Amino acid sequence: MKALAGRAVVTQIVVAYSLSRLEVCRSFTEFVKIFAEFGGEMVDLAHRSGDRQHDLKSDKRRAQMGVARAALERHTMLLLTSSKTLLRHPESESALQCRDGVFDQIRTALQLIAICVSDGVVPVDPARFVQTTSEEPLDIGIQLTANAAIKQLTEMLEMVRMTSRVGVGVRERLIGALDALCEMTQDDSSDQLRSDGIDVTVERLNRRLKDLSKQLQIVAMEHISEVLRANEDQVLLSSIKACAVAGDIDGVERYMEKFREHSEHMQEVCRLLHHISLTDALHVNTGHCERNMRALAPLTLLSGRTLCQHPSSRIARENLEVFCDTWSQSVNDLSRLAKESDSAACGRVAAEKQAYMSLPRPGVSSSDSSSSLPSFRRSHDLVPSQTSSMQRFRNAREVPLRILNRSFESQTVTRLICDSDDSTSSASIDNRENRGDRQGMATTTVVATGGGGPPVAAIMSQGGDELSSAASGTSEDRKAFEYRISLILDDLRSAPLHG
Repeated sequence: MKALAGRAVVTQIVVAYSLSRLEVCRSFTEFVKIFAEFGGEMVDLAHRSGDRQHDLKSDKRRAQMGVARAALERHTMLLLTSSKTLLRHPESESALQCRDGVFDQIRTALQLIAICVSDGVVPVDPARFVQTTSEEPLDIGIQLTANAAIKQLTEMLEMVRMTSRVGVGVRERLIGALDALCEMTQDDSSDQLRSDGIDVTVERLNRRLKDLSKQLQIVAMEHISEVLRANEDQVLLSSIKACAVAGDIDGVERYMEKFREHSEHMQEVCRLLHHISLTDALHVNTGHCERNMRALAPLTLLSGRTLCQHPSSRIARENLEVFCDTWSQSVNDLSRLAKESDSAACGRVAAEKQAYMSLPRPGVSSSDSSSSLPSFRRSHDLVPSQTSSMQRFRNAREVPLRILNRSFESQTVTRLICDSDDSTSSASIDNRENRGDRQGMATTTVVATGGGGPPVAAIMSQGGDELSSAASGTSEDRKAFEYRISLILDDLRSAPLHG
């Protein structure tokens, strides 16, 4: 076990070194060479971190490792397009900020892997991977939530019930736990509870805590219902794309401000889900979903500003497309986590675990379960007043979010092949709005231009969204992943830097 963790740590340090070399790269030729090494190291890291994730006994650590591996895959795609955009437009400040932001997110994911492979025992120097001024802990498992505060206070009350003793120390701890809960939930009854003090009965407090937990669940689901019913993501992102291609600076700024407000609302919804999380896995995933959206939103806006400054740039347009796709995947994550939170609140276990997208190990196929938008159900043990809101949520989930959940490899290969096309027009970008339905055509293009070796169609599914079936062995998954990485790098070497 220790040897496995050590190998994963060594691999991630090697990846961090290659990442530093990519950051100072100034020529496309040098970028191709270093990215080739980086791609191979990422394959090795994905394999070793998958081995380690499979062996972790803590649900929290397994969830953290899954979050880190998913972040590495998504941000590797963003790193490719944002770096190409900066190389094509080195004078663009927004392109530089966007690429640097992607580097920060990759380093944060590497640091999270370091925490997971050592199970939080070995101290990790934060400066080794990323410099951050954030006060929130990287290990989100130790972050206090409303549900955790309720659980903490309930356990203390149960101890008082069992011992029938309320000394000075116990009194202070109860008041401290109650203060933390009131601060976390901003409960309107906090003044009454404080005035009653310890004289309030344990039974009454427990009843109030259960009611508070139910109300938090209802509020969170109602907020999610409103957000998903509005379905503003695609409208705002499409408007930003259209205005950017047209060079409409005022239009871009107007829609960017609307998207900024919308993203903040989405983060609030994630925060609510985080506070009502009932399991360690949900605690980790909902917390990181909020952080990912918080980091991704400004980077998406920067990519839109870069395209507005260079409306005829093919590379800048592709870069914005990738960021929009990644944002859609984050919204899809939110809907999945909302369903799992609802299932956990009803005492049910989610039917399917999150697939690890296209990473090798533990060999789970990334099916379209994430793209099929779930409906929420509610058990009868919660208050009846929430029935109408949950019905509204079911109706809202019928509105498609048009999530473009394509694998990292198929996205990269398709874009590298298309880099030689210099034509840019607003009509072409409108056509790309429907590329989720045309992914089969893109996969055909990859097969036609991929050259020798095993056919890519045997590796990708018809929609370009899945790996080979879940029945494939781990070695087959790794070989498939390595082949796709090699295909990406071959196309990268042969693709001229146009834009």
